[in-house]
Amino acid sequence: MDYCTSHFGKRLNDLTIQDIEVYFLQERIETDQLEFKSISQHGNLNDKIAGIQRSICAFLNSSGGLLIWGAPEGKKVPDKKEKFYIGDLTYNLEAIEKDFLISKISDTIIPLPANIRVLILNVDANNICIIEIDPSEYSPHQISNTYYMRIDGQTKPAPHHYIEALFKKIKFPNLEAYLKINKAEIFHQASGRSEYHVSFTVFFFNWTPLQNEEQLSFRILVTDGIFNNSRVPTLGRYTLEGHEFYQENIKKVFHYGEPVYESDVIAFDPHKVERNQNKAKIIVSFGGRFSPRKNSEYTLDFTKINAANPNDMICEKKENRLSKDVQDEKGMNKELIITNLFKQ
Repeated sequence: MDYCTSHFGKRLNDLTIQDIEVYFLQERIETDQLEFKSISQHGNLNDKIAGIQRSICAFLNSSGGLLIWGAPEGKKVPDKKEKFYIGDLTYNLEAIEKDFLISKISDTIIPLPANIRVLILNVDANNICIIEIDPSEYSPHQISNTYYMRIDGQTKPAPHHYIEALFKKIKFPNLEAYLKINKAEIFHQASGRSEYHVSFTVFFFNWTPLQNEEQLSFRILVTDGIFNNSRVPTLGRYTLEGHEFYQENIKKVFHYGEPVYESDVIAFDPHKVERNQNKAKIIVSFGGRFSPRKNSEYTLDFTKINAANPNDMICEKKENRLSKDVQDEKGMNKELIITNLFKQ
C-alpha cells in the first residue's frame, strides 16, 4: 500500500526534507497506521534502532503504516491521552546507510519481513528516516519472543488471543529463493571459440515457522545463454533449447529454515551478450503445493566477469516477488493474457 501518498501526496522516493518540515507545521497525532519517533541526542544507535524494530514488527502484525523517525518531540495535551507533534524535526547525527538499517530490521524480526520500504533524507551530516510498511501476509512476527501490534496509536505487546488469530490467518508458507554466483570465467574451447561460464547455486527457504510446504518446484530461465548440461541429450531437465532448467517436486516436505539448493553452469555466447550491452538475465520462478508462485530476477554485468567476488557481476536484482505482482507491473491481466493467447 502507498501510505506516503495518503499523507504527503507523493510516493516515498519522491519525498524531500522540505515535505516533512511543512507537514509538521501543523499539529499531528499518531494513529494505528502512523507513528512518529523523535531522535534523542543521547544513548547509542542500537538502542534507538531497537525501538524502530518493535514499531515495524507491530505494523507488520497490524494493518501496516508509516513511521517517521526524526519527527518533532511529542507534546502532552492536558486531559488527553495522545501526544501531538509540531515544530522542528529532530535529526540523527550519526550517518546511517539504507542497507545497514534494512539489515538490522531483517536480522531481528522473525519470520523475515517483506515489503518494507526505507527512505533516508540527509541534511548536511544529519538525517531522518521514513519507513513504509505493508501489512504482512506471513504474520505474526516477533522480536525476542515478543509479538507487537498497533492499538490506540501505540506499539504494544500483542495479547494471546490476537496472536492466535494471526496464526490462524496464515494461508500459505512464505518461500524465498536467492541466487549466489560461485564462479565466473572465460572458457576457451578446443575449437578456438570462447564462452563465458557462470556457475551458480540457488537456495530455497521456507520462512514460515509452523507451516511446512510440500512438492517444491522451480524453473530457471536465462537470456543469451544456455545451461551447459543441456548439451547432454540424456538429461531431461532442460527445455526451450537449453534456455530453461526445471525441477518438479524436488522436496516432498519442506521444513522451516531448511535450505534446499540446486547448482548448475550457464554458458553464454560473448557476441550475443555484447549485443545486449554486456547484460543478461537469470529468472528463478518457484513455488510449492500451497504457496503462490514467486520470481527472483537477476541481471548480470559481464564487464565484471573478472571481479574478485563473482557476485559483483549481479548489477540488479528483484527478489521474491509474487508472480501476480510481476504481471501487474508489466500491465498483464487475465483479459490481456487470454487475448494474446488466441492471437497466436
